[in-house]
Amino acid sequence: VRSPKRARPVVRVACCACVDAAGRVLLVRREAGLLAGTWALPVAELEGEGDGATAGRAAAREAGAAPGRLVARGAVRHVFTHRDVTAEVFRARATARRLRDGNAVRRWVAPDAFDTLAISSFTRKTLAAALADGKRDK
Repeated sequence: VRSPKRARPVVRVACCACVDAAGRVLLVRREAGLLAGTWALPVAELEGEGDGATAGRAAAREAGAAPGRLVARGAVRHVFTHRDVTAEVFRARATARRLRDGNAVRRWVAPDAFDTLAISSFTRKTLAAALADGKRDK
């Protein structure tokens, strides 16, 4: 007799695609936990009914960007083996502040260079949502 599967926790996060004047996107390397070592947009987990835009702005600032007005770009859902994640995706023009870590955990990346980095399918979904039809939020 099989025991019933445990329910996956449902998690909400906010991602912010910071885009500089040259069209580069700020990515951060995940240091630990789920998807460690891969590159992703700055992200913050939302508690309860938390505001996605506020969390997205805070994540971008913590990653080393000075974001302008955030534009909601939609939501992306991704089911991992042990978590059901919904990401509220935002995009913002950002000033490329100097990164003091030698680009070890943060870097500005041109979209045509995404394929040279270790990027998860979840991050590819969030990038696609953030960068699709960018003419609307200029």
